[in-house]
Amino acid sequence: MIQRVKIIIVALAMGSGASADISTSNRVAKARIVNSAGAEIGRAKVSAMRDGVKINLKVSNLKPGTLALHIHEHGACEGPSFESAGSHFNPMGKAHGFQATNGPHLGDLRNIEVNEQGKATVEQKVSGLTLDPGQVSIVGKTLVIHAGPDDYKSQPAGGSGDRIACGVIQQSVDKR
Repeated sequence: MIQRVKIIIVALAMGSGASADISTSNRVAKARIVNSAGAEIGRAKVSAMRDGVKINLKVSNLKPGTLALHIHEHGACEGPSFESAGSHFNPMGKAHGFQATNGPHLGDLRNIEVNEQGKATVEQKVSGLTLDPGQVSIVGKTLVIHAGPDDYKSQPAGGSGDRIACGVIQQSVDKR
């Protein structure tokens, strides 16, 4: 009887840990990234983590150099200027930029480096965001790539220039 109780307890403990990992690891959102002409230039996958999200972005056909990447507040990518994406995602009313006194806000991401072939592969972990419904959900927002780098301090967008690519973040299930 004692042996049987131990087996049940171990099975329950393993089951609760496994289900917590599964619910985090298979919840994803995805975005199809398009340029100002509407052509697909890449994709993004956003995965849930215990303390935020992980954004994996793979893009091509961009000018080489350092470009800003931000999360914007609306789930719309109408070209050519992508103004439909709205302002940076900022539900907590923070200042823009990692170097700002009252910053950063949740829409602030690190710059991306585009290689000489016009490609970039990026992974960024962002705490404070979620895929769950609510005020800090990234689902229904947009990823926007700008024409220049973010200086991480200028208001309201870090002097990052025009919006040159955009993708709506939509809930998905990872089928691995």
